Amino acid sequence: MSGLPSTMRALVAPKYCAPSQYEVIDVPLPTIKNPNEILIRVYAAGLQTGDTQRAKGASRILPGKMKFPMKIGVEGSGVVAAVGASVTKFKPGDEVYAVAMPGRPINLFAEDGFVSQYAVAPEACVL
Repeated sequence: MSGLPSTMRALVAPKYCAPSQYEVIDVPLPTIKNPNEILIRVYAAGLQTGDTQRAKGASRILPGKMKFPMKIGVEGSGVVAAVGASVTKFKPGDEVYAVAMPGRPINLFAEDGFVSQYAVAPEACVL
């Protein structure tokens, strides 16, 4: 992934909190960890009620552990910056829309929020 920055700006919940306490901070650039993943340079992102409820702590009743700072946003659009080795439908430069929900209904513990400069999504979740 040459030519890409090592960090990016992202909207995060620093702890369980209301949207008024979200922060924009520098975080490491997400990386492609699986061959079916796509790194997207985000140009637009959606913020849903579920995102804010999760950040307020609504998911505390579910198994698993939230990681903070938690990046916000489960969907967005942008341009493909890089692709994993098994990606066949997209190439760098393609304009796409994606959700970050691989096998995680309502994206409870996804680490790559779309209200950021870059996000990763599996090819199956990209249009």
